Amino acid sequence: MDVTNVYKACIKTVKTRNRALGVENEKKTSKSNNILISKKHRDPFGHKAKEIVNSITKLRDFLHENRKAYINAGQISWELSEMEDSERDRIDSDVQVVMRTCAKIVREFKQDVFHQPSSVQLKEHREAVCLLIEDYLTNICRAYGEQRAIRVKREVDKRRLFRLEGSSAKLRKVDNNRQIGRAHV
Repeated sequence: MDVTNVYKACIKTVKTRNRALGVENEKKTSKSNNILISKKHRDPFGHKAKEIVNSITKLRDFLHENRKAYINAGQISWELSEMEDSERDRIDSDVQVVMRTCAKIVREFKQDVFHQPSSVQLKEHREAVCLLIEDYLTNICRAYGEQRAIRVKREVDKRRLFRLEGSSAKLRKVDNNRQIGRAHV
């Protein structure tokens, strides 16, 4: 349950009461003591982390949107396939480039976190954020790998089926030739 709005309302009430009683002068209060930091004064770490997460989320959404057409590579009827193999190959190469790029950005981000001087608590927080981002990217890469494995398996199954159909057609032709030969005898 989110109580952020209730908390902010309590802080405002206390500030208003203090002003009314003359306990605290608003001009003496420095910005460093203000616990309700405005969005304009956010840490660049949070902004960079959010950009990385948004990039990974875009990759996840792209994979999710194209999953059905991508996986249906093993369609027996060529007309039912929504995507050609060349498009799937292009998706494979593009996704792998994006995954490598994201992994590189996460590594660099993590390096920056370790080299920034900060308190122990802030450093632990930032390390935890980095681990969460790495796990998120790993999960998306794993989902892509599973998706790709399904596609490859279906393509292999389709090729086997066509080979079996081709060899069964040859057997039927040989059987037909034998039956024609017996009919003439």
